[in-house]
Amino acid sequence: MRKYLSILLLTIVAYACTPTQKLKYTIDNQNSPNTYHNVRSEKTIQPYDYLYIKIYSLDEKTAAIFGDEMRMTTSEELVSYSVNDKGYINFPFVGQIYVKDLTID
Repeated sequence: MRKYLSILLLTIVAYACTPTQKLKYTIDNQNSPNTYHNVRSEKTIQPYDYLYIKIYSLDEKTAAIFGDEMRMTTSEELVSYSVNDKGYINFPFVGQIYVKDLTID
């Protein structure tokens, strides 16, 4: 009985050993191992997204028009602009701006 148990244990241990070639999940032979490639696509603006837009200006009057001083709240949800179903936002003093499929930058 002990002999069979030893053989069974030895067999399990032998099959549990994995060759190192199977463990190389992250190594790409074409690139150096110190490079990283982001394969995710960049986020684009789509209808029903909310955009928080901050305007900076050297002119104090312009900065005051679009600045947070004019708004009564600091909640981003309330000062963000909603993209409508056609891909436009309604920006104060400017009007409709088409933003669909643009990147966040």
